[in-house]
Amino acid sequence: MQQTTEQVRELAVQLRARADELAAQAVETLGQRVPDYLRQLGFEGVSALEVSRADIDAIAGVLATTGTPLPREVIKQAVDMGRRRALQGVTLEHLLEADVILREVAVRHLEATIEEGPQGADTLALAERRLDSHRDAAILALTRGYLAGHAEGFEREHRELAALMSIMRAVSRSLDAGEIAEAAVTETCRAMGLEHGVVWLLPRERPDSMVLLRSYGLTMKDEKALGAEMPIPPELEEAFISDLPVQLQLNPKNPGFPGQRSVLAVALRGRGDTVGLMVIGTPGSHEFSPHDVALAALVGEHVGVALANAEQHVREARTDHLTGLANRPEFERAVQRQIAASKRYGRLLTVVLLDLDNLKLINDTHGHHWGDAAIQAVARSLRSVVRASDVCARLGGDEFGLVMPEAGPDEAAVIVDRVRQALDLASREVELPEPAGISIGFATWERGTDWKRLLQAADERLYEDKRARHVRSAQTPS
Repeated sequence: MQQTTEQVRELAVQLRARADELAAQAVETLGQRVPDYLRQLGFEGVSALEVSRADIDAIAGVLATTGTPLPREVIKQAVDMGRRRALQGVTLEHLLEADVILREVAVRHLEATIEEGPQGADTLALAERRLDSHRDAAILALTRGYLAGHAEGFEREHRELAALMSIMRAVSRSLDAGEIAEAAVTETCRAMGLEHGVVWLLPRERPDSMVLLRSYGLTMKDEKALGAEMPIPPELEEAFISDLPVQLQLNPKNPGFPGQRSVLAVALRGRGDTVGLMVIGTPGSHEFSPHDVALAALVGEHVGVALANAEQHVREARTDHLTGLANRPEFERAVQRQIAASKRYGRLLTVVLLDLDNLKLINDTHGHHWGDAAIQAVARSLRSVVRASDVCARLGGDEFGLVMPEAGPDEAAVIVDRVRQALDLASREVELPEPAGISIGFATWERGTDWKRLLQAADERLYEDKRARHVRSAQTPS
């Protein structure tokens, strides 16, 4: 009997030694009899060969067991196996059928290995009795683990559904980019059980930079380390060109997300453009499952569109629909911001006001479409000559404005001449039926002057220029 027991233990050792070969046989049989089992594993990105090898190893552990009940480590292995299969989306029916197939493969191997004769028959009989006697306990442990995993998966799905609902509520009720980003990063991190996350925006005017929009789980010190704006780090560039979220293992000292080792980076796309990036992660080593990647992709898809809509809303609220220039409220805000900067840093500031002199004549004589063409010609002329730091605006009707930080009257006079020349060229290019003349007035800020008085000074000089132009026009022979 002792010899037979030793031979069964030796069979268990041989079974483990040939686990790779037997796992390959098992996968072939599974593909024929339970193809859905393999498809379910494949959907989760799990190797059926690795799974089958682990199962063969578990069977070898049962075979090597003497007496009852099954050792605690074997039970634990079966419970863990059932839990993982449940989380991988395998049905209990397919799991039990796969267990039968794996046992069949193992028994065929035993039958082919054991030598014929009384001793071999005794060894095979003992091996099969062990497998049979522990079968119920192993299946019970497998099922218990499966049910625990199923409950865990249900809880995870519940958290993810709650996260998506919260994000969708934020998306539907708000056009504020900050609120949308905060809901996205907070709920995604909570659903995945992650400690930290950030959402970056890509400024339209600086597409190679990232601006921090919202964070989750970061201290003020952490946010300060990130900075309000930074160039796109090389470590995160892959995320911008990938169609799916990208798993990255970073150096914790990386500039894009310091302190984090394992991250999932999701490009946020909307209206055909990449508008931002969401990065979620943990300081420790962590493997994101395909399920995590799918959830992050879904969040990224909705949030990207929402952020693009929010950006469009802000742009429309701050711009003139006909010219694309800033509108009056945005122009006035820009004047106030620049006065505050001039007070703080002692910088020059000049404001220019412009009027399209003969817009009414063009509209009344040739139609409003020609009036619109003249307005757009002025807008193009302004854009073509001003600096990137200047703010151009259409204030309404035939009125335009220009905010020129760090510019005095001499610089403004140069710009005024260039605008007139550019408008003359633009008028000829679109073949306006009437020349598009403009009157211009500008004023430079002086300490103690508020924004309304500054605009009033520029407006007074505008009308001085308009009267002078009118007089010159009346004196010119027709």
